[in-house]
Amino acid sequence: MSREEARKATKMIPELTNLIEDKLAEKWSPEQISGWLLKEHLILLSHECIYQHVWTDKARGGELFMNLRRHGRKYHKRSNGKTNRGQIRNRISIDERPVEVDAKSRVGDWEIDTVIGRGHSGALVTIVERVTQFTLSAQVENKSAEAVTEATIALLKPYTAALHTITADNGKEFAYHEKITKELGAQVYFA
Repeated sequence: MSREEARKATKMIPELTNLIEDKLAEKWSPEQISGWLLKEHLILLSHECIYQHVWTDKARGGELFMNLRRHGRKYHKRSNGKTNRGQIRNRISIDERPVEVDAKSRVGDWEIDTVIGRGHSGALVTIVERVTQFTLSAQVENKSAEAVTEATIALLKPYTAALHTITADNGKEFAYHEKITKELGAQVYFA
């Protein structure tokens, strides 16, 4: 039987749960166990099913969860590979940005990013105007939203006459985008 012919596990039979629990005891992750089951036993079982088994065991008073690398913190299921934990509130998508920004037909549309220092010691806030490539930067102690927001306002305050939009990535350091908009009068968009 080839990997293509692997059988999908339809039930958590005792033999399968024993295999899973032995590997959990060896501190294997559910993802590793899932891959091992497919490779060695031609059993197709998702890591999500293994996590469900662990949490069902915990609800019954079991201690399988103690073997997880997350040290007992619950696994957060993701849909489409993305999680909604820690998303930036009230973010406005780059899709809603004015067409002039993509056309680069005016001065005043800026892009912002951060660069982390060696060994995570400090960070650099960089802001580039899209048409002229005029660049502003400031060193901050850390990549916190507070530090990045204050640096952004300080850097762009002298240029409010040439400030229409700011585009950022989805880094949590830009979580206070509403404060930036309020202080500078420029809408912040997220890629």
